[in-house]
Amino acid sequence: MKKEIVLFILKIIFSLVLAVGAPLIIALLLNVDEPTLGVFILITGINVLFLLRSILTGRLKIIINRFLVATYILASLFIILYIIVIPYPSYMAWLDLVRAGRPGGIISLLFFYGTAFFSSLFAGLVYKNGVCRPFGGLLILIFFEAAVVYQNGLSIILFTAAVILEFILFALLPHKLKIKHARAPLLLFAAVVAISAMLSVNSAANSGYLVGRALDPGLKRIILEIFPDLPLLMTVAGYGYNYKSENLGGRPLLSNVPVFLVQGSSAKSIYLRTQVFDSYADSNWSFSFELSKKIKQERTHILTGSIADTEPLKVTLLHDYFDLLPHTINTESAVIRNQNPVEIAFGSMDTGFMLNMPLLKGDTVLINAPEQIAEQTQEDRELYNFLENIMPGNIETQKGSAAADREEIAAYYLNTPDSISPAIRSLARELKSGTESDWQILRNIRRFLSKNYIYFLSTNPPPEGEDFLHDFLFNTKKGYCVHFATAFIVLARLNGIPARYASGFFVYIPQGETQAVVSGLQAHVWPELWFPGIGWTILEVTPALDLAAFYNSEYYRLFNPENDALTARQLQALMGRKIPLPQEEPIDLLGLLLPALFWLTAAGTLAALTAVVIMGIKKVRRNKSLYKGNLKKIDRSLQKIVLKMKKQRILPPQDLGWIGWGEKLKNSFPDKKRYINTLIALVNEIFYNAYIPSQRSVRFLKLLLRRF
Repeated sequence: MKKEIVLFILKIIFSLVLAVGAPLIIALLLNVDEPTLGVFILITGINVLFLLRSILTGRLKIIINRFLVATYILASLFIILYIIVIPYPSYMAWLDLVRAGRPGGIISLLFFYGTAFFSSLFAGLVYKNGVCRPFGGLLILIFFEAAVVYQNGLSIILFTAAVILEFILFALLPHKLKIKHARAPLLLFAAVVAISAMLSVNSAANSGYLVGRALDPGLKRIILEIFPDLPLLMTVAGYGYNYKSENLGGRPLLSNVPVFLVQGSSAKSIYLRTQVFDSYADSNWSFSFELSKKIKQERTHILTGSIADTEPLKVTLLHDYFDLLPHTINTESAVIRNQNPVEIAFGSMDTGFMLNMPLLKGDTVLINAPEQIAEQTQEDRELYNFLENIMPGNIETQKGSAAADREEIAAYYLNTPDSISPAIRSLARELKSGTESDWQILRNIRRFLSKNYIYFLSTNPPPEGEDFLHDFLFNTKKGYCVHFATAFIVLARLNGIPARYASGFFVYIPQGETQAVVSGLQAHVWPELWFPGIGWTILEVTPALDLAAFYNSEYYRLFNPENDALTARQLQALMGRKIPLPQEEPIDLLGLLLPALFWLTAAGTLAALTAVVIMGIKKVRRNKSLYKGNLKKIDRSLQKIVLKMKKQRILPPQDLGWIGWGEKLKNSFPDKKRYINTLIALVNEIFYNAYIPSQRSVRFLKLLLRRF
């Protein structure tokens, strides 16, 4: 008795160590910096429930079982939610950080949650199924994660060894482990992944490789609607926003999770660049091959070891990591204050800068940039005044770009695709009509867009095969910064004015403040234009970001006339102060989930049909096997009965026929008439009606044989 108690206590200790130890190791190795105490408490509580389930019986055991299933269902959905919102490039960047010995952030947390999920399950199985096989299963999980994270020979060998060990344990040990004990949570986990991947085969959502490349964007939209504070990690450029440079025109996914803390001058608007694109084609912005080749041949010296005496712009990362260098158009140099050296992997002021190692939470970039350009010659005064009216006190230019050769600039920044519709080309000519200079053309384009188009974020993508720009200009006439900037750049290029597409964040530091928190809601794109003698400069063309309008008491009514909730949230973030938010419209869950419901129904139907077919095949095989086995037994019993009757001078059925033989038996054994009738009926069913004999029939003949 003492020995059994000691073994039971050791089993409890081992199970708890198994449940808590694996996630604890992952948390330490992958530098999980989020609070994890709650998870460990939950794991311990689940382990206690598994213990009680192994001891209790009756209704209480059923209740615990159902509670555990519900817990694992919720945990599965929670982990899948994290998988959905993390983009594939984020995994790749995180793996680079692991190799550099600097893991952390949301992906490390995801590995921690996944390990906790399975370790609690395997540890719970210890109480009912012994120590060895659950321990082997957990070893497989840990070494699989190690193989994924470290991708070296040792981790792969250990994973392979763990799999082989588990097979050996299953072969050698008694098979007490039943799949049904872990079936519900494991099948749910697999099913959610499979269904997520099936939701939209043609979708090109910019997210996780296994999920996001085939995930219905409507699912992400639901997530953002229900959880507006969720840190959607939606682009290569960083966190919390999705102004993608490809497949333009759809509703953006914006989150109000903080990305940067920007410290600078009061009442200052800052265009914090991340990437700049020169090529527009097929509703996409990208780097042209020629510009990329040119940039690769150049060497940038923007990162320096020191900063100028002037007060620098200070940008501190508030999220996990960011793999681009935030900067302004007039940046002359920058210093990164972080733990490890960071270098520019690719880029220039004409493209933005990709870092060889991402910035991590708490890293700071000090940006040295002059405040304004000096006033130009008399010849440029009208242009300068035009820019000053739009960007008061905020005219900034790219250093050295004024001296660039116009022909070289034109080679990259005047190109428009042949697919631009005749209607857009005709509009460009109309806007040029009656003008005498470039700045007048730009003024006309800007006024035209401001007067005829509505700022609106809840847009729908253009119809299949239609250019999003044509759809915006001539059909919907609603859009956000992506629409306004693209339209302005294309119309400017068609009139011979070099322009390019810049993306990043719009930062407004309110009056009396010296810093501002920047979230995904402040993601922005804007045009940059090149003028001889001035160089590249920013021109704001999105009506809602006109600085003069910020102080207008009618700001909200002017730029959100349709009372759209998403538009209101962004305007509030852009202004840096509260504005009235409209009443949230109820989410059309049915419309958003329709693709998911379709695929779920299709998958369920297919699974059901497959199950029916498999069960049918199994039943046929089983019946066939039973038929053959039982038929042999019945045949042997019949032969023995016929032989016995032969000894009593009753001719066999071959001579009398089964019915005649049965009549002879009834005459010879009148007390067994009931049994003989059943025997003849059974023979008739088997040999003439293809009856599948059962075990009961076999037993009946054996009994009859003894009676005779």
